[in-house]
Amino acid sequence: MTEAENEGILETESPPFPIDFVGKTVTPKARSGGLRSGDAINTDPSLVLAAPKCFRRLEPKSVLVAEDIVDLNWDELAGARLRASYSGLKHLWLPRTVLEAEFVVSM
Repeated sequence: MTEAENEGILETESPPFPIDFVGKTVTPKARSGGLRSGDAINTDPSLVLAAPKCFRRLEPKSVLVAEDIVDLNWDELAGARLRASYSGLKHLWLPRTVLEAEFVVSM
């Protein structure tokens, strides 16, 4: 697909529930790499280009594409205290970019 085709799909499709992105921090996370050697699974580059344009039209405070601009594998880690104890863990270590985002959108 082209960037324009992806933009058109993203603009016409809406989530099944209302989301207000105005003034929020949005981090679309592209997939790059593979699960096994020689088995790459990547987000289409045209979608990586189209998504931030569409999010910016929704007036967020910022849009930062992870795995394109920020590689989460090399991002600084920070501990996040868990609110539930289902796992028995008290903290979870996550990339700072993810913790600072109000919305993380997996692509």
